[in-house]
Amino acid sequence: METTCDPLSKTSSTLRKVPDRAFYCQHLITTEVSTLAGDILDKLVFYQDRAYHQDPALYKRRFVCGFKDVVKHIDTKEIRLIFLASDLERVDEPGGITDQLEKIRRKAEEFHVPVVFVGKRRMLARKCRKPHVVSVVGIYNYDVAGTEVKRLLALGQEEEGKQTGRQTDSQADR
Repeated sequence: METTCDPLSKTSSTLRKVPDRAFYCQHLITTEVSTLAGDILDKLVFYQDRAYHQDPALYKRRFVCGFKDVVKHIDTKEIRLIFLASDLERVDEPGGITDQLEKIRRKAEEFHVPVVFVGKRRMLARKCRKPHVVSVVGIYNYDVAGTEVKRLLALGQEEEGKQTGRQTDSQADR
């Protein structure tokens, strides 16, 4: 007996439902982009922890994690860079991840905040030293990692250009 590999066929028991991930990414996520983002977060965490241990009353946060905090601080124009995880699943219900992502993208465009799609949620959590997964990181001050951020933004724009070029090529083939 031969099973068909028709994704529209509901009778095939060998097919698994593949989650619709990375439906929101605007550029390809390469290892170089993920590595640079990890290095940036490592530096930011190191300097934030050092400032906290020197004087807890005077230290300032360099980044914030989570959808609600990022949206709140984009509105106050404090966020200068956003890292989004690339392994979020689509939730189309009102107030779901899809709505929150769209809100972040709209506000980031409005306030000219660059959005970079990096590795997975666990990688972001590990780099931010959080015990739970982290879907989005908003960065207030990246001065300590300025050269890495410039290189990351240049890579992001380059990858975004490649992605749009691939999309126009595939549309031209039709």
